[in-house]
Amino acid sequence: MKEIIRVERKRILSLRNFLILSVIVLIFSIFSSIMSLNNYNVYDSKGSIIISSKDNLKESKLNKHNTLLNEKTLKDIVERKDKSKYLYNSNLVTLVASNYEKKVKELTNDDIRNFYNQRIANVKKNLSGAAYSEDIDKIASGGKKINTPLQLGYVEGWKNLNNDMIDFVTIVILAIPFIILSVFAQDPKTKMRQLYISTKHGKKTLVKAKIITGFEVGSIIYITAVLIFSLSKLSILGFKGASLPIQSSINYLFCPYNMTYLQQYLLNITIGFIAMIVMVSITLLFTVIVDQILSGAVFVTFFCVIMTMLPNNNFQINHYFKNFLPYHMVNFNSYYINPEIYIIAGKIIPTYVLVILISLLAFTISTTCTMFISNIKLSSKLK
Repeated sequence: MKEIIRVERKRILSLRNFLILSVIVLIFSIFSSIMSLNNYNVYDSKGSIIISSKDNLKESKLNKHNTLLNEKTLKDIVERKDKSKYLYNSNLVTLVASNYEKKVKELTNDDIRNFYNQRIANVKKNLSGAAYSEDIDKIASGGKKINTPLQLGYVEGWKNLNNDMIDFVTIVILAIPFIILSVFAQDPKTKMRQLYISTKHGKKTLVKAKIITGFEVGSIIYITAVLIFSLSKLSILGFKGASLPIQSSINYLFCPYNMTYLQQYLLNITIGFIAMIVMVSITLLFTVIVDQILSGAVFVTFFCVIMTMLPNNNFQINHYFKNFLPYHMVNFNSYYINPEIYIIAGKIIPTYVLVILISLLAFTISTTCTMFISNIKLSSKLK
């Protein structure tokens, strides 16, 4: 079987094509990172740069700007003791302002003392409409377990990486199916018929080898692409801040889950990988049914288009169907910002946990169907 997998892998993804894909990903990653870097230029009212992105990030990375978001820090912000326009200070002011419905300079001592209680109230507000009040209280209580006061520091590398991975992983998981379309196609150059006839278990070995090859090629492309993209982002924007809580960012201040940027990143790439193997399993099932690359491409294209066109304003469709489709699985921010609530057997299940479980079930079913249908078709061809 190893020989069949080796030959099939080389047929589908040659070294030359793999290197070309890697270079394309590298160019895209560097371009994306440079675009992110340019966002840190600070301009005056005339549009002139007063602080370059390089200087802005260099200053904000200094350890002296790491701080705890306690009452003293909050009072300093209200009193505007630091009026600099550097990133570390603007992020801090914006983070505090997002927790209230009034201007920072209008905050009272009571507001300052109740900062984290106000945060919990906002967490509940974001979850309203997604569940019953008692369930919202349970989830919000999890938000109280976050270590307070929050530790703040430089996190731009990880923050940009986790945000930009949404679009990047979406492109990767939608491209991989078209690369593996030829797994079940006939290729006289590889003489696969002679290979599987000469094996001990014949057609069953060939089917297993082809399926393994499809997932292997998909995994190689996904892991390589994510690795290149991640290293490019972090190399340009910095590796610092992996252990800081995601609530230190304005985007995730009201996230009810206690996790660090590194944990968020690992969860994102895990969900992305599972979305990829689901796409591969569906593609293999399509191609083994239609038996033609062109027809398989039409099916895959149709499936991708349908996923992107589903309505966003229908709660029932979103809650019970759309959230579990690969295209929507990789909308990672939906797990942390206004997450939907699922209750099974009286227990609250985080959306990302249920998405992983349902996706693995879909992967198992589609892969089993692919093996069954392919074995039947091969048997009929050999009669």
